[in-house]
Amino acid sequence: MAAQDRLNHVLRSSNVPFYETLWATAKSNKRVIAFQKRFYWEQPPAKKAKGVRPSIRKKSALVDVVADAGALWVKVSTVSENRLLFELARQGWEAESSGDDPSDHEPESGADGDRNGNQ
Repeated sequence: MAAQDRLNHVLRSSNVPFYETLWATAKSNKRVIAFQKRFYWEQPPAKKAKGVRPSIRKKSALVDVVADAGALWVKVSTVSENRLLFELARQGWEAESSGDDPSDHEPESGADGDRNGNQ
């Protein structure tokens, strides 16, 4: 394996694509105040049987970019092409056998409407 191939593999296998997307997202927003900030809140207890003390459950969410002085919360999600293909295969999706006929990929339409025949 050539040095460039090894470097490409390491970069694809690392979190670099995620951090690049995180940085691009932050740069595209104004007044960024936090990266990867965890927010906590308490979930109201469910009603319990009489005499049983309800417990308060703490919940949290990790927000990747907090911008616009806290008014915008962004969660960044990156999925590589290979991972997407593996996920689709695991769900039972199959690739189409040929891409030669472009009409195979166009939705069918009714006489003057959408594919369900609606006007």
